[in-house]
Amino acid sequence: MTSLGVAGMVVAGSLVGLPTASAKGGAIGGSGSGFYLSDTFSSKANIELTYGSAADDVFVGDWDDGADTLAYRRGNAFYVRNSNTTGEPDQLFTYGRPGDTVLVGDWDGDGATPSPSGEATCTTSKTA
Repeated sequence: MTSLGVAGMVVAGSLVGLPTASAKGGAIGGSGSGFYLSDTFSSKANIELTYGSAADDVFVGDWDDGADTLAYRRGNAFYVRNSNTTGEPDQLFTYGRPGDTVLVGDWDGDGATPSPSGEATCTTSKTA
C-alpha cells in the first residue's frame, strides 16, 4: 500500500547540445497496488483504491482537469486514470523505452500536467 501526492509526467533525458537536467525522476515509493490518498492536511486517508499491479511504476499528476490522479507504466506503456477510483485506465499510450527516467511536472506553467500523448514537449534518453 502506498501514499501519494504531487503532479504530472514526462519521459526525460538529454537533447544534443543542451545541459543534462539535474532532477531525479522515478516512480513513487512503496509496493502493492493498494493506495491510501488524502486530499486534506489530515494524516488519515479519505480515499482508498486499487490500481495497476505491484510490479508497475506508479506516477501522480493532473492529466486532464485540475485533479491529481494516478498513472502507471509497464515497459513503455502508460495507463492513465482520470479519477481516484478503482477501475480501468481512461487513457493508454506508449512512449519512450522501458527503463527511461520519467519526470513529473507542469512543464508549461498552466496548472495542468499534460501526458506525453498530449501537448507536452517530451524527450527520452538511452538508459544505461
